[in-house]
Amino acid sequence: RGTGFCSKTDFLRACRNVGFTGDAAKLFRKLQPETGRRLITLRDFDTKAYLALSRGDYRMLSESNKPAERSLLYMSFEERQSSGFFHQIRRAWDASDREEFAKACHAEEPDWVIDTVEEFELLCLRKYGSITQAWRQCLDWDHNGRLTFNELCAACRRLGYAGDLKALWAEFGGKEHGHLTLKELDPQADELIKSFLELLTLRYGHLDIAWKKGFGKDPHDTLDRGELEKALAVLGYPHSAKKLFKALIPDKGKVLLTIWDLDPSCSRERARGGGAAAGAVSEPKSPGHVGKRGHTLGAEDGTVGPPAGPSAGAVSWVKHLRNAMRNQFGSTTAAWRAALGLQSDAPFVQFGRILRECQFQGSVKELWREISSTADKAGTAADPASRGKDAEASPPGGENDLSMTSLAAIDPQVQAIVNSTRECLLARFGTLLKAWKQCMAVARQKKAESCNKDGLANAQNGAGVAKGQPRIDEANFDSFCQHFELDLKNPQRSFKLLLARPMQQRCLVMGDFEALLLGVPVADRPTVWGEADPIPPEVVSRQFFEQQQKDFSGKNKAVTSLDGFRAMLIKQFGSLWSAWRNFLDEDRNGVLTQQEFGKCCQQYGFRSVNAVWSLLDAAQTGQISLSNLDPAVTELFGELDRLLNERYGSVRKGWTKCFENPEPRSPQVDQKKFVRQCKVLGFSGNAAQLYKLVRPESG
Repeated sequence: RGTGFCSKTDFLRACRNVGFTGDAAKLFRKLQPETGRRLITLRDFDTKAYLALSRGDYRMLSESNKPAERSLLYMSFEERQSSGFFHQIRRAWDASDREEFAKACHAEEPDWVIDTVEEFELLCLRKYGSITQAWRQCLDWDHNGRLTFNELCAACRRLGYAGDLKALWAEFGGKEHGHLTLKELDPQADELIKSFLELLTLRYGHLDIAWKKGFGKDPHDTLDRGELEKALAVLGYPHSAKKLFKALIPDKGKVLLTIWDLDPSCSRERARGGGAAAGAVSEPKSPGHVGKRGHTLGAEDGTVGPPAGPSAGAVSWVKHLRNAMRNQFGSTTAAWRAALGLQSDAPFVQFGRILRECQFQGSVKELWREISSTADKAGTAADPASRGKDAEASPPGGENDLSMTSLAAIDPQVQAIVNSTRECLLARFGTLLKAWKQCMAVARQKKAESCNKDGLANAQNGAGVAKGQPRIDEANFDSFCQHFELDLKNPQRSFKLLLARPMQQRCLVMGDFEALLLGVPVADRPTVWGEADPIPPEVVSRQFFEQQQKDFSGKNKAVTSLDGFRAMLIKQFGSLWSAWRNFLDEDRNGVLTQQEFGKCCQQYGFRSVNAVWSLLDAAQTGQISLSNLDPAVTELFGELDRLLNERYGSVRKGWTKCFENPEPRSPQVDQKKFVRQCKVLGFSGNAAQLYKLVRPESG
């Protein structure tokens, strides 16, 4: 009683008492504001009455239903004046002050008031379900993670606490530290949430990535208690998942969590469109509270991430950076190359590119100081002579500050693997370019043997992938290492570190071998990489160059056939589906006009636009669709689209539940899993062919 919530049992009993003859259970379901809510409030029952009560307008409770008022044209001057809002609200206030109205509304002074610490905590539990939610929704009104005495007084008035506020402030320890945190109000809940967010930070570094990879959920999806317990058991959460769920649930009676409920500071950052680092905390501004600080939920005073300092339990900022680089790009080498290319060293200003690209949410100065101290101990700092004018771009402060950093300072283990792989290839082949050619030779030999074994003639001279630029997959790279007996401890790890886009790319190209140049001085790189084979003296003649020019010009052929146009798109984008979505249909309206087609062809240098368009638009309708470009994928995808809509209601929900959630849970689906789940769905077409037709890019 007095909680402001009404359960289904209470609602059914009240309906019986007032003589309601309809289906009370069905009415309760209709009044529920959202799926999963088990309680309703006055706002759900009568929104107008709730709003009137919140602003002190008691007319809706005391006045009877009156007939419609007359038009102002038929009123006298006094009637028009008295019908204004000012006079109506004054009459309502006068009526609310009468003793009879107070008795009717049960507003008389109670026999007891809430004036002790225990009753204060019970009041928070009755109104919000937990101390954590009372802190988030009422006490910490400005969401800065701290509660001053003035803020406590205002919050207690909102709650309805009538006791001694100074005694309450002293009881929770406000006099000692100058402010209160959640740790003083509920130490157990603070420890549960703090451990949970620190676990997500260490494992994923980013709240969006934790929600998607750790819990396997879409940002718009919800999480129930069973799913939370299962995920935390896998992550190794040391405390009770049931108690954590109860602390995180935003409203009493709600049974589902969203990504917005995990950490308020991350939720506000997401609402502003920024990054959401899991476990965003900050040091309190009061120096008297250092060392006794709990997890300051919603802290937004400039520093996010784990607490910094020399304490034994402090989490490394460099480790957070490595996690952010891997989560965003797949590996630290890929992140370094995406932001800085093949630079071996980077000054502080350029180092900021990596932080922006990886959405690092932490103290940049503390991170730089930690890198500096690590480089000092390991001896990985750049040579002062090679720093140049960028040496002045370092941040001020600290004895161990350096002017340049490198991949070895951020991830020494990965740099050691890159160095060992490079040294092994150089010891065996002399240059990296020769190593790549030998790797391609092994891949061609393996492809030829595979084709001969299957009875296939005219094996393609490639590396087991599509025509075009030579590529090496992981199996061919492993065979290359075994064939030449290379002393690599983990060839699979070396292969993944060489990939420029590990989260999308499956094969190596020659440019990916450039990752082995990281850590090599710029002056030595031409020798390590190796130059192209010199032209023999006997072919250096006029006839030779004329033949070279003729061969080169012969490759520049205009696309005049539809098959040639399709082959060019497949070579460029990997599939016709990818070319349509990412190149041709830029506005995503499903159709392409001749003018739009001409602009796209001009952008990529396609010739004979009119000839190709006439072949695509054979019916001369003035526009084409994907069915004109690739009828096969349209037919196959149409069936898959129909099955997902029939079973799950939409393609998006169907993809999440049918393809991402089954084991192994991942937002990226490989061909084997795609084919398996298509069979489960009842897809009658060639699932393997559909997978190849809709792949986003070649390789």
